[in-house]
Amino acid sequence: MQKRLRFEDYIKTYNCNKSLQFYPIILRLKRKGFPLRAIEQLYSSVIPKSTLYFWYNQKRIPAQFRSFSNAKKRVSSEEIELLAPLIGSIFGDGGITNEGYVHYCNTEPFLILRFRKIIESVFAGELPCLSEDKGAMHLVYSPRIGRALWCIFGKFSFGADTKIITGQIRAMPLDWRIKMVSALYDDDGSAVKLKHCGYVAFKQKLKNIAVFVQNVVSECGIRSALSPDGDKWHLRIYSYRDMLKFKHTINFAEGYRKRETLDRILGSIHAPHFVTKEIILNLLKDGPKTYNEIAKSFSLNPKTIRGHMHGWNKDSQKESLIKLGLVNAVKSGRKVTYSLAQ
Repeated sequence: MQKRLRFEDYIKTYNCNKSLQFYPIILRLKRKGFPLRAIEQLYSSVIPKSTLYFWYNQKRIPAQFRSFSNAKKRVSSEEIELLAPLIGSIFGDGGITNEGYVHYCNTEPFLILRFRKIIESVFAGELPCLSEDKGAMHLVYSPRIGRALWCIFGKFSFGADTKIITGQIRAMPLDWRIKMVSALYDDDGSAVKLKHCGYVAFKQKLKNIAVFVQNVVSECGIRSALSPDGDKWHLRIYSYRDMLKFKHTINFAEGYRKRETLDRILGSIHAPHFVTKEIILNLLKDGPKTYNEIAKSFSLNPKTIRGHMHGWNKDSQKESLIKLGLVNAVKSGRKVTYSLAQ
């Protein structure tokens, strides 16, 4: 998918007189040899004659047209692909002002560098205004970039706390949205290590963004829980299986400490639920066993094995091996023997 930026779309990013969209048409008619009087007959009902005169004689060139003349006109499919993490970063620690200035602020040098490299790759020649405050680097780019992004993706960011998931962004392919969400996790996400486990977290002030991230995560087959947390929305991924899927589909940037924390969390879980279930089923292939016998086979508490067989509570019963129809249980006195379901 490639995008051609047209002046009529570019002009819509301004709050200005709609008659400005006719400016390139007037120039085109002049190049074709139309006299001013003929153009006045065509357009004087929507454009003042004085304006037509100034436009025709190039005595007044609209600032919006000057901006468009210096803006990028075509964005290739490859460049749109490159823009995915940039859009994610803008939704995260960046933004676009009402005037179209693109800004991004972060304390991580590699994230600043990534942002700059994408801009350089797609909008060649556009240089940022740089500043630094309390260890954070702040980038500000020309409104030409912001307005070009609006033409491609809609007004997804336009001022403080005015970020929305536009229809254009929702319509992007899943692979593109995954790259966008991955960059957003780099800014607003974290991997939280607890004593015996951990989880992947994402915090965002705006609910529409948090819901969008949850939907993308869900499309990747990852379960998550979204809940209000003070003035923010908190999205958490808890289970080993889901964190593992997150690692293989979305993940944090390579070399980032958040990614390393996630690896430590996953590495600290020695017997993930679904892995344990697979081991139990393999052991039962050798014949019926009690949960004590199964527990001894890989040094787990017998109660853990019983939980996998019957469930730990009502919510987990539906995922127990017995409820799934994979294992049969036969009770003889106080002894329960388990075997593979036929």
